[in-house]
Amino acid sequence: MPRAQSQSGSSAHPLPLLKRNQACHQCRRRKLKCDAQKPCSTCVRSHRFASSNNPALLHIDPDCTYDEHTTEGAPVAKPRTKYKVLEDKIGELESLLKQQLSKEQGHSPAGPPLSESTPSDAPLGTPRGNELPDLADILDPYNPLPVEEFNTMSKNQATNSPDYSGQQLTLSGWPTRLPKPDLVYHLVDVFFICYPHAHYIIHRPSFMLSLALSPKSPKFPHVSLLHAICAYAGVFSYLIEPPPVGDLDKIYHDFIFGERRRPDSREESFAEMHARWASETADQALTMGFNLFECTQAQVILTAFYTTQGRWVELWSSVSDALRLAVPLGLNARPGFRGDGSGRNSARLSDNPETLLPDPTNYTEREVRVNLFWVAYADERFQDAPGSWAMCLDDQDIHQFLPGDLARFEAGQDVQGTRQSLECPDVLLRHFPESTDGFSLYVKGAILVSKIKAFNLRFRYKYPNVTDVHEVQEFRLLDQLITSFRNSFPQGCNHPIVQSSRGLDVHVYTAHTITHLAIILLHDKHANFYSPNCLSSSKIITAARAIIDLMYTVCSTSYDLTRLPTICINCWGRAASFLTRLYKLEISRGRHEEALTIDLEIQSVRFIFNQIGTRLPMALKYDKSLEFELQTECSQMMYSVSRQGPSSDRDEDPHDSPGASVWLGSRSSKSQDEATSPGGVGQLQSLLPDATSLPLGVNVGNPMLSFASISPSGLETLDQPFTGLF
Repeated sequence: MPRAQSQSGSSAHPLPLLKRNQACHQCRRRKLKCDAQKPCSTCVRSHRFASSNNPALLHIDPDCTYDEHTTEGAPVAKPRTKYKVLEDKIGELESLLKQQLSKEQGHSPAGPPLSESTPSDAPLGTPRGNELPDLADILDPYNPLPVEEFNTMSKNQATNSPDYSGQQLTLSGWPTRLPKPDLVYHLVDVFFICYPHAHYIIHRPSFMLSLALSPKSPKFPHVSLLHAICAYAGVFSYLIEPPPVGDLDKIYHDFIFGERRRPDSREESFAEMHARWASETADQALTMGFNLFECTQAQVILTAFYTTQGRWVELWSSVSDALRLAVPLGLNARPGFRGDGSGRNSARLSDNPETLLPDPTNYTEREVRVNLFWVAYADERFQDAPGSWAMCLDDQDIHQFLPGDLARFEAGQDVQGTRQSLECPDVLLRHFPESTDGFSLYVKGAILVSKIKAFNLRFRYKYPNVTDVHEVQEFRLLDQLITSFRNSFPQGCNHPIVQSSRGLDVHVYTAHTITHLAIILLHDKHANFYSPNCLSSSKIITAARAIIDLMYTVCSTSYDLTRLPTICINCWGRAASFLTRLYKLEISRGRHEEALTIDLEIQSVRFIFNQIGTRLPMALKYDKSLEFELQTECSQMMYSVSRQGPSSDRDEDPHDSPGASVWLGSRSSKSQDEATSPGGVGQLQSLLPDATSLPLGVNVGNPMLSFASISPSGLETLDQPFTGLF
């Protein structure tokens, strides 16, 4: 009897049966149950799930539509009558469309005659009107466009492009703050070409497939990642007008907190606006626990953007957030292991995985996590290396594998053979061919810098009574490790200029530069430039000049210097800063020939900074820093030297006179406008030896010879040829 009662009770409130075609269009198409509500519960749940991936959908009602049903008493129209009604509506719409088109043609201005300009009137290589060159030609590193054309083309597009806002079709649910889809696709292409680590932190084939999906799909890329890509690509795209450079004379005095001096009247640029939106949407998603991995990717890209802009506060915040966020996501440990390196036992139900991300389902998903972690690791190590601040994550807490080969990663193939990690004692000296490329050497260079950083931070606490650091065994081992690491490079990476399928292998070049940076970081705090017998000072000078020589080497190619990893620009500025100290010392000793050579090296770095500063404001800030060092260190010294009378044994040499030293100091401390003026370039050019008397490629360790041996015809940087200085 209780069974019968339950059956009767359950049949007391039966579920409503819907008539034919009474369910909504969406549920009928997806063959799901529908309760005929407006909107139905199924569509509401689907919309809520899609909103978790795209927060812009929270302000849009669910898409739930029904057929038009007549009331029970109303007469039912015959099929032919329905067709007649639809045909009448189509006719009305066609007539309205013709009227609208006739009005637009009547108000549109007449176009200019075709014979108004001829091809001979237009400058060579400059597109006329709205004509755009081929995208492949624009973004090809070996067929670059001058920077002046970027601004001209963007202005022409802004002023001459017709208004298609009323006719352009838009995707349903497309994020409102993103650009139109065609511009987003263009910026994605620019991002993968100009960001040196793009192909490692994002699997491009999978990303492009997800970008082609509907914005309402849960597999569509998160808006924070798309905004970050737009921000970084906006620095390099010819379609985006770059923001005006601020007054560095006012900003530099607040070198760290430069935003205090930013004028309130200046509007946000395209890149700055998308960087702010990327940060906001990433914070919102992280708070709710959505798209954690994509938000980490966005943070890493924002780190690169803030570096190029010289916005140090945002840079330090984003680089630390990215690395610290990698820990709860489990990116610092191998799949299947805890953060302490112990394995997880899937048979134990109480075994907590301790990571917010599930284990990867395929090789591509696993390797993109590995690559993202090491890019965040390298960014943090390179930014913190010069100072004395503690690092965000200790090397002993990292159990992740080192990255594999890019070709296998893009092809979706697993790395065969032994995988290296930080626990391996010879991780910096052994390079397995199946998992070694320029990026792995770049990461190992970051590990080397991290070891030196850890030694510098803890040296005084571990050896409080040591007077000479050269007697410490750990110091000598690190010094030997730097040399051994450089000598262990594979045969295909022995030269800094290596050709890859995408042009210059920037990671191999950067790895060569990092080895010299490591020497400077290790010996900086222990060098005495006033002692001729100091081993550390001589090694620093040699490493600084080696970095400058590597700068000359990459300038002798047609590669766009703005696409190099930003650590290269940092190394050039750091090398020039040490040469500034040596410049001051040589003048105080009266060795003006040596001071002249050093001054030329400093000016060459400043010239490069002014060239790439048209895109990268960080380079202009480094140039301003060098100018400030030259002014503060040389102004007092120049005055005291000029008071001395010329010695009798140097009257015949004009370069050794006190007046020459005063001229050196005044020339080195010029402003950036004077440094790039034709007059300033002419003075620098007259100081160089005759390049025709030197064979091409001569490099015997003399900076003057290596400087003059660069071919002026082959030296092109930043998509325009160098003139004057070289």
